[in-house]
Amino acid sequence: MLLFWLETSYILGLVAWGGCLAAFFVWLLKRRRMIRLRRPAGRRLPSKRMNAIFLGVWFFLATLTFAELIFAVGVDHSEAFNASLIAKRWFARHIDAERNADGFRERRLLSDRLPADVKRILFLGDSFTAGHGIKNLDDRFTERLELQLKATAEPGWQVYNMGEPGYEISMIRALDEAVLSRDHAVDMVIYCYMMNDIEGYDPKTQAAIEEIGQRRRSGNWLVEHSYFINWIYHRWVQYSAGSSVDYFPHLVDSYAGTPWLSVMHDLNDMVARSREKNIPFRLVIFPFMHNLGPDYPFSVAHEKLVTWAHEHDVPVLDMRPVFEAHLAEKLTVNRFDNHPNERAHALIAEELAKWISADETPAETSNPAAK
Repeated sequence: MLLFWLETSYILGLVAWGGCLAAFFVWLLKRRRMIRLRRPAGRRLPSKRMNAIFLGVWFFLATLTFAELIFAVGVDHSEAFNASLIAKRWFARHIDAERNADGFRERRLLSDRLPADVKRILFLGDSFTAGHGIKNLDDRFTERLELQLKATAEPGWQVYNMGEPGYEISMIRALDEAVLSRDHAVDMVIYCYMMNDIEGYDPKTQAAIEEIGQRRRSGNWLVEHSYFINWIYHRWVQYSAGSSVDYFPHLVDSYAGTPWLSVMHDLNDMVARSREKNIPFRLVIFPFMHNLGPDYPFSVAHEKLVTWAHEHDVPVLDMRPVFEAHLAEKLTVNRFDNHPNERAHALIAEELAKWISADETPAETSNPAAK
């Protein structure tokens, strides 16, 4: 229940504001009664016109208050950039509240002992992997995948999700190093590469992200504390200035410059570490979901990642053609959040289950949709 996620200070402030509105309304009723009674001369009567203006102001404030209540206790959705109070609360309820002792959105611990006949697949990635926008953890692709593998594969598999929103490749490489250096029970590592994982190595993209953040900071007390007005403000910023201005062009260009070299270095490092531990390493490529189609700007980036994987004998699964085959369906969370929704996660799980169960060789892992 969203009411329990409201801060005490917010609830007290809303109650006090409601009391002020009630007192204002009582005052208006008294004025109206005085006008109707038309008391004797010697006492100035309230103006009917002014009373009508005051009543209009009261209805306006009451409408805003009602909208605030609706948004405070009835609106719950995610957003791509987690900028609004609504989105931040969604993240706290569905991501932060579901973190385990390892710090990830996962029900189990990596240190848990596994049965002798069970192997563990470790998924690494960012918000796409963590399931940003997915309310029910069982609808996430890793949970779906485990059920499908248990039904079809021998031996059994446990699928462990270490996706973390906001992580880019250098952070994911460091996480991979930390996990494998502790010799946890891991039998396969699958890195879910998202196209913005390169951004940590591109100063222009980093500057664009900072500019987006500055645009979204209002500095207004009411905007920062009202769920409704805050939501309206961030919609206005989104549609007037555009939260993605100058972000994607820099990101596309980064795959033609030195940031791509840094990405390859990190990928090589992850592969070498896995092979040193005798742990299979695989690569899954996630596309941006909102601009798929013939004019998709990251086509060359996908090709570079697939080429790198083939050159290094790394099994690779590119989800772009799979999603493009289902463009007639709704595949994103909502109009404010372009992360994959439950249907898209189901498609991911289906492709992964086929890919893993078939135990394909590196030469056979190019494009599942073309088969």
